[in-house]
Amino acid sequence: MRRSFCLLVPLLWSALAWADGPSDLRASLRRLGDESPVKAEVACMVQEARRTLWRPMVQTRAWRFQLQEGGTDLRVDWPRQAGPDPCGVEAWFSPGSSNMDQGGLEPRVLEALLHPARDLTLLLETSRFQSEVRDTLGTRPVRVLTFIHEPWVASQHRGWITRSEATFRIWMEDDGRPLALETFQDYEGRHSRLCGRIHSRSQIKTNYALLGRRLVVSGRTSEELLYDGGDLTKRTTELSLAPRG
Repeated sequence: MRRSFCLLVPLLWSALAWADGPSDLRASLRRLGDESPVKAEVACMVQEARRTLWRPMVQTRAWRFQLQEGGTDLRVDWPRQAGPDPCGVEAWFSPGSSNMDQGGLEPRVLEALLHPARDLTLLLETSRFQSEVRDTLGTRPVRVLTFIHEPWVASQHRGWITRSEATFRIWMEDDGRPLALETFQDYEGRHSRLCGRIHSRSQIKTNYALLGRRLVVSGRTSEELLYDGGDLTKRTTELSLAPRG
Protein backbone atom coordinates (compact mmCIF):
# COMPACT_ATOMS: atom_id res chain seq x y z
CA MET A 1 0.00 0.00 0.00
CA ARG A 2 2.82 2.39 0.90
CA ARG A 3 4.57 1.66 -2.41
CA SER A 4 1.36 2.39 -4.39
CA PHE A 5 0.87 5.64 -2.50
CA CYS A 6 4.45 6.74 -3.22
CA LEU A 7 3.91 6.10 -6.94
CA LEU A 8 0.59 7.91 -6.95
CA VAL A 9 1.85 11.15 -5.38
CA PRO A 10 4.14 12.17 -8.31
CA LEU A 11 1.35 11.42 -10.78
CA LEU A 12 -1.12 13.57 -8.86
CA TRP A 13 1.42 16.37 -8.54
CA SER A 14 2.12 16.24 -12.28
CA ALA A 15 -1.61 16.41 -13.07
CA LEU A 16 -2.15 19.35 -10.71
CA ALA A 17 0.80 21.18 -12.28
CA TRP A 18 -1.17 21.63 -15.52
CA ALA A 19 -4.73 21.29 -14.22
CA ASP A 20 -5.74 24.89 -15.01
CA GLY A 21 -5.25 24.94 -18.75
CA PRO A 22 -7.11 28.20 -19.51
CA SER A 23 -5.01 30.12 -16.96
CA ASP A 24 -1.77 28.71 -18.38
CA LEU A 25 -2.90 29.64 -21.89
CA ARG A 26 -3.83 33.21 -20.90
CA ALA A 27 -0.50 33.72 -19.14
CA SER A 28 1.36 32.44 -22.20
CA LEU A 29 -0.59 34.76 -24.52
CA ARG A 30 0.39 37.75 -22.36
CA ARG A 31 4.06 36.76 -22.75
CA LEU A 32 3.80 36.33 -26.52
CA GLY A 33 2.42 39.74 -27.45
CA ASP A 34 5.77 41.16 -28.59
CA GLU A 35 5.54 44.34 -30.72
CA SER A 36 9.05 44.35 -32.25
CA PRO A 37 9.36 44.93 -36.04
CA VAL A 38 8.70 41.91 -38.20
CA LYS A 39 8.79 40.95 -41.90
CA ALA A 40 7.10 37.94 -43.43
CA GLU A 41 6.02 36.52 -46.78
CA VAL A 42 2.47 35.25 -47.17
CA ALA A 43 1.32 32.69 -49.74
CA CYS A 44 -2.41 32.26 -50.18
CA MET A 45 -4.85 30.34 -52.35
CA VAL A 46 -8.62 30.89 -52.39
CA GLN A 47 -11.02 28.66 -54.31
CA GLU A 48 -14.68 29.60 -54.40
CA ALA A 49 -17.49 27.62 -56.00
CA ARG A 50 -20.93 29.17 -56.37
CA ARG A 51 -24.24 27.86 -57.61
CA THR A 52 -26.78 30.59 -58.30
CA LEU A 53 -30.01 29.85 -60.17
CA TRP A 54 -28.56 26.39 -60.94
CA ARG A 55 -25.56 27.88 -62.76
CA PRO A 56 -22.22 26.82 -61.20
CA MET A 57 -19.16 29.07 -61.15
CA VAL A 58 -15.68 28.21 -59.83
CA GLN A 59 -12.94 30.77 -59.28
CA THR A 60 -9.42 30.24 -57.95
CA ARG A 61 -6.91 32.90 -56.88
CA ALA A 62 -3.31 32.32 -55.77
CA TRP A 63 -0.64 34.87 -54.91
CA ARG A 64 2.26 35.89 -52.67
CA PHE A 65 2.98 39.18 -50.95
CA GLN A 66 5.13 40.67 -48.18
CA LEU A 67 3.94 41.91 -44.80
CA GLN A 68 6.00 44.38 -42.77
CA GLU A 69 5.16 45.79 -39.39
CA GLY A 70 7.12 48.30 -37.36
CA GLY A 71 5.47 49.90 -34.35
CA THR A 72 1.80 50.34 -35.28
CA ASP A 73 2.18 50.50 -39.09
CA LEU A 74 1.28 47.50 -41.24
CA ARG A 75 2.59 47.50 -44.81
CA VAL A 76 1.63 45.13 -47.63
CA ASP A 77 4.04 44.87 -50.60
CA TRP A 78 2.63 43.27 -53.75
CA PRO A 79 5.14 41.77 -56.21
CA ARG A 80 5.68 43.88 -59.31
CA GLN A 81 4.06 42.54 -62.46
CA ALA A 82 5.84 42.78 -65.80
CA GLY A 83 2.45 43.06 -67.49
CA PRO A 84 -1.21 42.88 -66.47
CA ASP A 85 -1.80 41.09 -63.17
CA PRO A 86 -2.59 37.52 -64.32
CA CYS A 87 -4.63 36.69 -61.22
CA GLY A 88 -6.28 40.06 -60.75
CA VAL A 89 -4.89 40.13 -57.24
CA GLU A 90 -4.54 43.88 -56.86
CA ALA A 91 -8.09 44.48 -58.09
CA TRP A 92 -9.41 41.61 -56.00
CA PHE A 93 -7.91 42.91 -52.76
CA SER A 94 -7.40 46.61 -53.40
CA PRO A 95 -8.64 49.05 -50.71
CA GLY A 96 -12.34 49.76 -51.10
CA SER A 97 -12.92 46.78 -53.36
CA SER A 98 -16.20 44.98 -52.76
CA ASN A 99 -14.32 41.72 -53.34
CA MET A 100 -12.07 42.21 -50.34
CA ASP A 101 -14.46 40.56 -47.90
CA GLN A 102 -15.05 37.73 -50.36
CA GLY A 103 -11.37 36.91 -50.40
CA GLY A 104 -11.15 37.03 -46.62
CA LEU A 105 -7.92 39.05 -46.46
CA GLU A 106 -9.10 42.47 -45.41
CA PRO A 107 -6.56 44.55 -43.39
CA ARG A 108 -7.91 43.39 -40.03
CA VAL A 109 -7.36 39.76 -41.02
CA LEU A 110 -3.84 40.45 -42.28
CA GLU A 111 -2.95 42.16 -39.01
CA ALA A 112 -4.28 39.17 -37.09
CA LEU A 113 -1.68 36.95 -38.78
CA LEU A 114 1.01 38.85 -36.88
CA HIS A 115 -0.99 39.28 -33.64
CA PRO A 116 -2.95 36.06 -33.06
CA ALA A 117 -2.50 36.37 -29.29
CA ARG A 118 -5.03 39.24 -29.32
CA ASP A 119 -7.73 37.22 -31.08
CA LEU A 120 -7.08 34.14 -28.95
CA THR A 121 -7.40 36.20 -25.77
CA LEU A 122 -10.73 37.63 -26.95
CA LEU A 123 -11.93 34.17 -27.94
CA LEU A 124 -11.18 32.85 -24.45
CA GLU A 125 -13.06 35.74 -22.84
CA THR A 126 -16.23 34.91 -24.80
CA SER A 127 -16.10 31.11 -24.46
CA ARG A 128 -16.78 28.44 -21.86
CA PHE A 129 -14.11 25.91 -20.96
CA GLN A 130 -15.17 22.27 -21.34
CA SER A 131 -12.24 19.91 -20.85
CA GLU A 132 -8.51 19.28 -20.97
CA VAL A 133 -6.80 16.07 -22.06
CA ARG A 134 -3.35 14.81 -22.97
CA ASP A 135 -2.70 14.01 -26.64
CA THR A 136 -0.02 14.22 -29.32
CA LEU A 137 0.47 16.66 -32.20
CA GLY A 138 2.46 14.62 -34.68
CA THR A 139 4.84 12.91 -32.25
CA ARG A 140 4.84 15.82 -29.81
CA PRO A 141 3.05 15.37 -26.45
CA VAL A 142 0.63 18.24 -25.92
CA ARG A 143 -2.28 19.46 -23.83
CA VAL A 144 -5.61 19.90 -25.63
CA LEU A 145 -8.26 22.33 -24.36
CA THR A 146 -11.85 22.25 -25.61
CA PHE A 147 -14.25 25.23 -25.40
CA ILE A 148 -17.76 26.08 -26.59
CA HIS A 149 -18.98 29.54 -27.55
CA GLU A 150 -21.72 31.39 -29.39
CA PRO A 151 -21.42 31.09 -33.17
CA TRP A 152 -20.89 34.12 -35.35
CA VAL A 153 -24.10 34.61 -37.35
CA ALA A 154 -24.31 36.80 -40.47
CA SER A 155 -26.42 39.92 -39.92
CA GLN A 156 -28.99 38.89 -42.57
CA HIS A 157 -29.56 35.58 -40.76
CA ARG A 158 -30.02 36.86 -37.22
CA GLY A 159 -33.48 36.16 -35.88
CA TRP A 160 -34.00 33.22 -38.26
CA ILE A 161 -31.69 30.62 -36.70
CA THR A 162 -33.25 27.44 -35.24
CA ARG A 163 -30.12 25.40 -34.43
CA SER A 164 -26.48 26.35 -33.83
CA GLU A 165 -23.25 25.04 -32.34
CA ALA A 166 -19.70 26.35 -32.10
CA THR A 167 -16.63 24.76 -30.53
CA PHE A 168 -12.87 25.09 -30.69
CA ARG A 169 -9.85 23.13 -29.55
CA ILE A 170 -6.37 24.42 -28.74
CA TRP A 171 -3.23 22.28 -28.74
CA MET A 172 -0.55 23.74 -26.47
CA GLU A 173 2.77 23.07 -24.76
CA ASP A 174 2.95 22.30 -21.03
CA ASP A 175 3.77 25.96 -20.36
CA GLY A 176 0.62 27.09 -22.22
CA ARG A 177 2.16 28.18 -25.54
CA PRO A 178 -0.43 27.54 -28.27
CA LEU A 179 0.66 25.33 -31.16
CA ALA A 180 -2.57 24.87 -33.11
CA LEU A 181 -6.23 25.84 -33.10
CA GLU A 182 -9.26 24.22 -34.72
CA THR A 183 -12.60 26.03 -34.76
CA PHE A 184 -15.92 24.62 -35.93
CA GLN A 185 -19.31 26.23 -36.21
CA ASP A 186 -22.59 25.22 -37.79
CA TYR A 187 -26.03 26.81 -37.82
CA GLU A 188 -29.35 26.32 -39.62
CA GLY A 189 -32.59 28.24 -39.98
CA ARG A 190 -35.25 29.51 -42.36
CA HIS A 191 -36.28 32.91 -43.67
CA SER A 192 -39.89 31.69 -43.39
CA ARG A 193 -41.76 28.54 -42.36
CA LEU A 194 -42.20 27.33 -45.93
CA CYS A 195 -39.04 28.34 -47.78
CA GLY A 196 -35.70 30.07 -47.62
CA ARG A 197 -33.56 27.44 -45.89
CA ILE A 198 -30.31 28.69 -44.32
CA HIS A 199 -27.26 26.56 -43.55
CA SER A 200 -23.79 27.84 -42.69
CA ARG A 201 -20.82 25.67 -41.70
CA SER A 202 -17.12 26.45 -41.30
CA GLN A 203 -14.02 24.64 -40.07
CA ILE A 204 -10.72 26.49 -39.67
CA LYS A 205 -7.38 24.94 -38.73
CA THR A 206 -4.54 27.24 -37.67
CA ASN A 207 -0.90 26.52 -36.82
CA TYR A 208 1.28 28.90 -34.79
CA ALA A 209 5.01 29.63 -34.64
CA LEU A 210 7.36 32.00 -32.82
CA LEU A 211 9.22 34.90 -34.42
CA GLY A 212 11.47 35.94 -31.57
CA ARG A 213 9.00 36.39 -28.70
CA ARG A 214 6.06 37.08 -30.98
CA LEU A 215 3.39 34.46 -31.68
CA VAL A 216 2.37 34.42 -35.38
CA VAL A 217 0.15 32.34 -37.63
CA SER A 218 2.38 30.01 -39.68
CA GLY A 219 -0.42 28.31 -41.59
CA ARG A 220 -4.19 28.26 -41.91
CA THR A 221 -6.71 26.16 -43.82
CA SER A 222 -10.40 26.98 -43.85
CA GLU A 223 -13.43 25.30 -45.41
CA GLU A 224 -16.69 27.25 -45.49
CA LEU A 225 -20.15 26.44 -46.81
CA LEU A 226 -23.16 28.72 -47.07
CA TYR A 227 -26.58 27.73 -48.38
CA ASP A 228 -29.10 30.57 -48.43
CA GLY A 229 -32.47 30.37 -50.18
CA GLY A 230 -31.22 28.19 -53.05
CA ASP A 231 -27.80 29.80 -53.52
CA LEU A 232 -24.81 27.67 -52.51
CA THR A 233 -21.26 28.93 -51.91
CA LYS A 234 -18.26 26.81 -50.95
CA ARG A 235 -14.88 28.40 -50.23
CA THR A 236 -11.52 26.84 -49.38
CA THR A 237 -8.60 28.99 -48.27
CA GLU A 238 -5.00 27.86 -47.73
CA LEU A 239 -2.47 30.26 -46.26
CA SER A 240 1.13 30.08 -45.07
CA LEU A 241 3.43 32.66 -43.52
CA ALA A 242 7.24 32.52 -43.48
CA PRO A 243 9.67 34.99 -41.83
CA ARG A 244 11.87 37.24 -43.98
CA GLY A 245 15.25 38.65 -43.04
